[in-house]
Amino acid sequence: MQTNWGARNGRIVRIDPRNPAEANWTTIVPERTEKLQGASTAGGFSEEPTHTDVYYTFATFTAPPMVYRYDIATGRSTVVQDTKVPVDPSQFKTRQVFFTSKDGTRVPMFIIARTGLALNGTNPTVVFGYCGFNIAELPPFSASRISWLEQGGVWVTVNLRGGSEYGDAWHEAGMKEKKQIVFDEFIAAAEWLVANQYTSPEWLCGSHSGLLVGAVMTQRSELFKVALPAVGVMDRLRFHTFTIGWNRDYTGNASPMPDATEMPGSPNC
Repeated sequence: MQTNWGARNGRIVRIDPRNPAEANWTTIVPERTEKLQGASTAGGFSEEPTHTDVYYTFATFTAPPMVYRYDIATGRSTVVQDTKVPVDPSQFKTRQVFFTSKDGTRVPMFIIARTGLALNGTNPTVVFGYCGFNIAELPPFSASRISWLEQGGVWVTVNLRGGSEYGDAWHEAGMKEKKQIVFDEFIAAAEWLVANQYTSPEWLCGSHSGLLVGAVMTQRSELFKVALPAVGVMDRLRFHTFTIGWNRDYTGNASPMPDATEMPGSPNC
């Protein structure tokens, strides 16, 4: 069983249904600094008992999803189904680095770029952050991102607080009245990239979460050449009439679909 009882970041325990008292639980996977996103037992297999292989899918920032066969006896994996995308992952390098936020917290981010990137401060760079709703920014493959990388761009994904990368405490540290922490972290990430010559303010774009980028481009406009506040709910007086705001009432609950006069682009917006 997966549980967060006594372990806010999650753990896996074995429970005997004939003797289920907590004192009799056995911890199989202990709590760690990183949050346990999910767990499941082996299922769906219909092979003969003599078969010794299983299949799994694997992908990275620069490698599309592929199906592998894992030989249990030898411990070796082989590709059995390739994704036909004209991408050579060896052209690119992904690094995970840690920078220090304003309050001293070490925050991770992924930097993806062409192998052998020159650190001369002139690389067009997109720094991407989300920081909300207890969502972790994982390394999915994106064909559009590959196009950016092939043209010499750098992509950076910052694992800001407000997400779930390090569990509930990480999420709660970037919520509500603590939201400025998230803005400070995004700024610190950009400053780290400039200080380490990956890019400069003339070549830097802040992207994604509307609230995040909207705040950062207001507080530190000189740090970014381009700001892309996707789904930016900026008008705090009328936020409930457009973008995702229309789906909430003043109490934070879901609202009915507005009529046409309340939708984006109408005179009332």
